Amino acid sequence: MKGTVGKFNAKRGFGFIRSDQLDDEIFVHITKVDGRRALRPGQDVTFDVEETEKGLAAVNVVVKGAESSSRGKPVTIGIEEPKDRAKYFVIGAVILIIVVAAILLF
Repeated sequence: MKGTVGKFNAKRGFGFIRSDQLDDEIFVHITKVDGRRALRPGQDVTFDVEETEKGLAAVNVVVKGAESSSRGKPVTIGIEEPKDRAKYFVIGAVILIIVVAAILLF
């Protein structure tokens, strides 16, 4: 199918595609885009349609005129790395120990 990107939130990694072949806009997630590239409104794309629990979704999305995914650079969509979570856990634990110690001393 052919379509045009409507809205796309690169930070959250999802958006919608408009197509003359469909009545409504269709959901697209960045994991279904060739090369995992963030889409921009107005880009022409080709895609397949897949039925999901929440309705129709675009898959195998390819931007017209884009390079192959083997040369594309994946887009980071703001997911924390596990090591970052561990760092925040340690900081939180230290603060908790200090607060408990202060309460016990006073």
